[in-house]
Amino acid sequence: MSRMTRSTFIAFTIFFVASCSVVHAQYSRIVVFGDSLSDTGNSFAATGIPPAEAYFAGRFSNGPIWIDFLQQQLGLSDPQMLNFAVGGASSGFGYKAPPEGIFETPPGTVIPTVGVQIDLYRLTVGVSDPSQLTILWAGSNDLFTYSAPGPVVDNIEAHVRDLVATGADEFLIPGLSPLGTTPAVNGTLQGLVLNYFSWQFNRKLNRRLNSLESELGITIHRLDTYNLTILGLLFPDAFGLTNTTDAALADIASGLITPAEGATYFYWDIIHPTSQVHQTIAAAAISVLTN
Repeated sequence: MSRMTRSTFIAFTIFFVASCSVVHAQYSRIVVFGDSLSDTGNSFAATGIPPAEAYFAGRFSNGPIWIDFLQQQLGLSDPQMLNFAVGGASSGFGYKAPPEGIFETPPGTVIPTVGVQIDLYRLTVGVSDPSQLTILWAGSNDLFTYSAPGPVVDNIEAHVRDLVATGADEFLIPGLSPLGTTPAVNGTLQGLVLNYFSWQFNRKLNRRLNSLESELGITIHRLDTYNLTILGLLFPDAFGLTNTTDAALADIASGLITPAEGATYFYWDIIHPTSQVHQTIAAAAISVLTN
């Protein structure tokens, strides 16, 4: 079996076996850095984005996101979850403008990058717990602004090194899904470019994480969201999905479907997945943490 076929097969079985997995790892807490895929309310608390009438409890989805499901599966209380992720955040340092075309923001709006999130963590927490799990998922907003994958991977490496300096030694770092499949750009030349960028990013990131593990003596769990997304698009019925190309919110607004029907879409808006997809991502994360 080829490496690609084997990884695809493993990704396909994640959804079915993860629900039966016993979580062996016991974490004192989970610390999260990233963007809207992991933001459980930070952006909403600061800006009111995403709007409450269309999104769930400050999440960029119609229901709980993968961080919520992961917390539940691991049996952690709210005080054990330290989430610094902010919707619209890029990798790197300082403050950057979010990608355009998703939410209307005042001119000049900037978002704290992952580097700023880590600075806040060091300021407020300081030292990592030796039994914590550190989650770092970023890069989508960089690629949505057509940043080259290489420098984004450099940023991720710098973030890992900064976190290791605080004492963090076990990480969960997902790769990127094929961003060109989102309703924002699917079927366009931009979509093809973003799919290629996503693939290149994951290839470079995996090599870099291998080097960091060897050099720093740390554990980095990987989550292959690229192949998992492809499988969801190819076999939607297996994942409880009815539509993989359109944004549920757009079809709800047009009166084509009900919100309940929209919950079975892959995408809730033009880039963010539904809670159903987030649940699958969490199941995949549990699988890689326990195997």
